[in-house]
Order: sequence, then structure tokens, then C-alpha cells
Amino acid sequence: NHLNIQEVLGFVAPWSDHGYRAARYFRSKLSQVSPLWFRVLPSKGRGSNFEIAGWELANEQRRWTKQAGGEFCLEERCGDGPDVLPHFSFEGFDKLPALRAVLEAPINLAAEIVVTCEKGGFQGAILDIRLALFPSLRSLVPALAAAVGRALHAGGRRFFLSVPALPPNGAGPDFDAADASAVAGSVDGVVLGTRDFSRKQPGPAAPLPWVRASALRLLGKGQDGSSEGLRPEQLLLEVPLYGRAFQEGQPEGKVIDAVETVKVLTKQQPEMAWDAEAAEHSAELTKGRVWLSIPTLAFVKARLQLAHSLRVGVALRDLGAGFDASFDLLPMRFDVEKQSAAKGANTAEADEADRAGLGVTKDEL
Repeated sequence: NHLNIQEVLGFVAPWSDHGYRAARYFRSKLSQVSPLWFRVLPSKGRGSNFEIAGWELANEQRRWTKQAGGEFCLEERCGDGPDVLPHFSFEGFDKLPALRAVLEAPINLAAEIVVTCEKGGFQGAILDIRLALFPSLRSLVPALAAAVGRALHAGGRRFFLSVPALPPNGAGPDFDAADASAVAGSVDGVVLGTRDFSRKQPGPAAPLPWVRASALRLLGKGQDGSSEGLRPEQLLLEVPLYGRAFQEGQPEGKVIDAVETVKVLTKQQPEMAWDAEAAEHSAELTKGRVWLSIPTLAFVKARLQLAHSLRVGVALRDLGAGFDASFDLLPMRFDVEKQSAAKGANTAEADEADRAGLGVTKDEL
């Protein structure tokens, strides 16, 4: 059964051709596509304290950009394709003063992002601000969001921030309800990084209670009772479509795509285990002593149900992982618009049933 998810974003990594193909083929089910192309780096020359790298990737995919955002038709119905919103991330800033200099003059970065969008024919941008969330820099984020948002909105473009979820062990960059409230008026949405909960030790990739808590906090419904935060339609939960293989003796789990996962499961045929609390599947391989974290349809469905109950969107990361079957759970975009326009489609009783029905059976693969 399809769920009415208002915003469905698909990330596309440049190292996988499959991601480009999937974004084009499934564009009827996506509201936005975000290729991971651009990096904001420290400048190597004089005259500016930063430079934007990644144009070689964008230039190679100009044809794809038009195709991915192109109109789609089914039978006698047609709809607009997804917006193409390239992803920008701060990288290479080994010294915080260099990054501070960029953040203290946000108009310059905003202007370059706008130029990039105009040059590439993009409908907006997604800016990953994880590196800007150090305690000494965090206070500069609202002004950055305001400058970039104002510049993009002036041209009719959309602007999203990408932020981390609740730090799993209480350590790492953090973005809370107060931060969300401070940028809410400047952005169209915030992509919440609800993935990679377990990276170094075997464990769930995105345990459902953690995903829920991370979302509620930014919606102003956290345990602290704060009313600050985002509107539901501004929040998108990341749903990882890749798995991880944790091998004994290795410092970190290795990311594996759907093709690799199917090969190893077919060959060794281990017993699949369903963690009802985390709402995730896993398997233990006796050969090679490997523990697998596996995304399945049940895993994706549980997160779509959560997003539906909270009235938030989702961001699939990433399409190159090859888990194309996950699109079977999503409706065509014109069906979403039709459902949204229908009055009285969701009664209070139905909403309560949605909130209560977040569990899935272990047989839903």
C-alpha cells in the first residue's frame, strides 16, 4: 500500500552510474533529486577565502540533469519531474579560522551558490552544514542560512539544509530545536541525517526509536517540552538504502550495496533476524565471521510509516545503492497531489491508526 509522503528526495552519488539511471527512471516518484557534486573548499589563491569544486561532474551530467527533471507520463496522465537540487558540503577546512572567515561573510558564498544554480539550470540547492556545527561556529549558522536562502528565493529557487541526527553517543556535531527554529524562516526544508547510527561496531543502521526522537526534537516535540522547531512539511528523514558489513578485526563496517548483499545472501543463505525494536533486518555470516546490517522492504516501510504519521518527508540515500524495490512502496507524484487535495481523506481515527501501526512483521521483505 502506498503512503502519501509529500516530499521524497533522492540523493545521487557520482561514483555510481546506477544512481543516475534510477533517478531518471523513477523520477515520477521523486519530488527532488540531489546529486552529490559540489564541495566548498578553502581557496588556493588570493581574492577569496573559498572556492567551489565539482563542476567537472556537473558538466559531464548536463544531459542527465535535463532528463532527471523532465516531465513524466503514465497512460494519459503527465506530471512535472523532480527539482534538481545539487548538494554542497564544506570540506578540507582543517583550520577553524579559515571556515569562520567564510561563515562570517555568508553573502559571498550565497552569491556563488546562486551563480552555480544559474549556470547549471538547477532549481535550488542543499547545503550540508555539519562542519559548521562546531561550538565556536554554531552561532553563525542562522546568518548563513538567511543569506543563502534569501539569495536563492529571490530567483524562485528552493533551499534545504542537511544536518546530523541526534549524536548516537552524545558526541559529535549537533543541531537541536533551537537551531532549527533559528533557520526555519530561511529554508524550505531540513534533511535530517538519520543513518549510520552504527559504524564502528555491529548494530542497527537507523534504529526507529532514534529516528523518531531525532525528528520529534526538531519538530519541537522532544522530551524537553520545547515548542521551538520546524513545521512538519519542512523536515525530511534520511532513509539509508545501503547495508553495512562488519567483519571481525576491522575498525569500521564496510558499506555494501544491494547487488553485493544479494550475492552474499544467495551464496551463504544465512538466517535473517528481525529486530522488532529497531525495525531492521540483519544476518550473521559464519564464513568470514561477518555481521550484516541489511535494508529490506520492511525496513523502508517502517520509516515511511513514521514519516507519514509525522507528516514529514523522506530523503533516500542513495539511489546508487541499487535498492530499486523500495520505490514499490511510493506512489506516483500526481497521485500524491491528488491525495493531498482530497478533503477528509484522513480522519482522526485513521491518523491514530497510522501512529499505532508503525510495526512490521519479519516476513515483510
